[in-house]
Amino acid sequence: MTGVEQRVETLYLEYKIIKNRPGLLGDLASILGLMQINIKTVTSIEDLYRGFLLEFKSPEIKERLLETFNAVEELKITALRPPTLEDLLALKHGKKVSLRLQEGVYVFPRYELEILINFLSNYLQHKKDVLIGVKGEPRSGKTETAIAAAVHANKHWRLLSTTLLRKTTVMELPEKELKTDTVYIIDAITSFHRAPARHVMLIRKFLPKKFPRIIEHPEVAIQEGNLQQEDFDIQVELRLGKEPQEEKNSDITKYISSISSFE
Repeated sequence: MTGVEQRVETLYLEYKIIKNRPGLLGDLASILGLMQINIKTVTSIEDLYRGFLLEFKSPEIKERLLETFNAVEELKITALRPPTLEDLLALKHGKKVSLRLQEGVYVFPRYELEILINFLSNYLQHKKDVLIGVKGEPRSGKTETAIAAAVHANKHWRLLSTTLLRKTTVMELPEKELKTDTVYIIDAITSFHRAPARHVMLIRKFLPKKFPRIIEHPEVAIQEGNLQQEDFDIQVELRLGKEPQEEKNSDITKYISSISSFE
């Protein structure tokens, strides 16, 4: 065998369409072919962007691609990087994952539940002791989303506290029953504001344990429990409205006073 085998690099390319003239995508695909860049996936994203999953054989080709695409007036390069989870989901669903309010917090309107479930299940699949926070007003579907994400990740799930169908607060959780392939779901408002002291003690002891955990109303768990903001691997917010930019009332007392509607 002669020569050195070249390492193939997979990158995510995204551009914003400035002027969508006929044949633009075909011309760009031809350019990629001439550069010997393999197109694994191409998707229209929200009608304004196109995303590609590309295979490169050398860094020099990547630089040439940037130079060539930057010379095309009808588009603007918005990303060329190793694919993130958000990038892969955008390619799969044809929609950007969410609007990030602050570092680590993502917003999903209710009509994007499929994307959210896929998003959360990836975290559950790839980290055994993941801690996920799910925000949202009553009836927005937090518990159902948590359960669906666990099922999608092929994991068992257990409700330690919830108001789904009826109020549930677990009083005992022996160590021998704890399993790393089980996702434990906790409604922090139910646990800390609607449950007996015995349950509260159980939850305080459980929260720091290294198991997959999904916490509804993470702000309450931070305020009342022994968690810090940085303990969460990811936090998402599920909204009832149609637009992620809509205003919301995040006052905790509103959640507490409204929770009786679930009982």
